Amino acid sequence: VGAELGLKDRSFLSVLGALKAKQLTKTEDVEKKYREADAFLTDLIVRKNLVTLPNSPLELRMSTVEEGMREPYPHLSHPPLAFSMGEKASIILPITASGKFPTDDFTFEAAVMGLLAHEGRPGHEVYFQTLMDEGISVIRARYGYNVPAVEGYAFYAEDLVFPELTASSQLSVLQMRAWSFARMFLDPDVHFGRVNPSEALRILTQEIGLSHGVAENEVRRYLFEDPGQAPGYGYGYLKILEVKAKIRKLMGPKFSERCFNDALIRAGLMPVEWIFDELKSIKCPQPAPPFSELG
Repeated sequence: VGAELGLKDRSFLSVLGALKAKQLTKTEDVEKKYREADAFLTDLIVRKNLVTLPNSPLELRMSTVEEGMREPYPHLSHPPLAFSMGEKASIILPITASGKFPTDDFTFEAAVMGLLAHEGRPGHEVYFQTLMDEGISVIRARYGYNVPAVEGYAFYAEDLVFPELTASSQLSVLQMRAWSFARMFLDPDVHFGRVNPSEALRILTQEIGLSHGVAENEVRRYLFEDPGQAPGYGYGYLKILEVKAKIRKLMGPKFSERCFNDALIRAGLMPVEWIFDELKSIKCPQPAPPFSELG
């Protein structure tokens, strides 16, 4: 990527900085780029038969100012999972009162594809919209939420499309991966006293390349906003890869990428290591037609 950009300094932070310099500064440009990414990813998912998509297009919009203040990252918002009345999950792109974006971490071109693969398709939106469309018990919806299952799946979803991305988008995905793996030791080590908050902030900014504002939010997350949650991303991702390898070995040539991913989603919210027996007996129905072919 550094060579493509003509950089003399091809260190990670230098190359990432050059990519971040290509910011999308207008709301219409950001929304357009995310919609283009959705079209690319949807086509890729159908063409490669990666997972069964919901029978409706991805919903995506700019946030209100209040939404942007509450959650300053692009994210998925979904209605309650139980007793769905046909509501749709949607991707929210945050803006501030001045019409600008809260950070520079998710509005440069190279970041868009990986971020949308995680939050949109084949990630969170497919996961939650499938559960809402097909139905889920109140008990599981209310009490069964498992962070490694949910966030690990979205992290794993990036893997599904990674080979088809440009080198610059792949580099951005790898930065997000480094961030998720750093969470696995930073969150507990801050509480054990092995890493102080200022050192965690330094690692996040100077080694992983996050903006200062995002890194500060991250450290607050470890300390008091949601302690113990952040390691679930990397842990869940590794558990999914572990179970997938066992299922692939067990099924041999009968293994199907789409069938495994569909079954993983339909196991809904449960810890991955609990559902191995369920995944061993995967039944693979025909995929629903993509929404573009529906009447």
